[in-house]
Amino acid sequence: MDKSSQSYGADVQARQTSVTPHSITDPARLRMALEKIRVSGLAYEEQEAALGVSCIAAPVFASGTMVAALSVAVPRSRFSPAQPAPAVRTAALGLSRVLRGGGAV
Repeated sequence: MDKSSQSYGADVQARQTSVTPHSITDPARLRMALEKIRVSGLAYEEQEAALGVSCIAAPVFASGTMVAALSVAVPRSRFSPAQPAPAVRTAALGLSRVLRGGGAV
């Protein structure tokens, strides 16, 4: 969820120390990852915050500003991004619609 937040305006800083061997600590690599997130609308995390855990996240907006991210974490061994991606994106869009007053919960 960190990268999703950073890709839409939160303070962009690479971690100073690795949480796992997969953590992004290089600022140039982080900027590249954030650009991919802005283009696709989805953030993927492959064991960056916890070993054995992968995530997919989508931004939630209110009044044109990102206010949250909807994230799904699964065991790395069961992570197949193509399966949850449409559902995560759709759920985040639905929540954004509710927050701007365009739909019921």
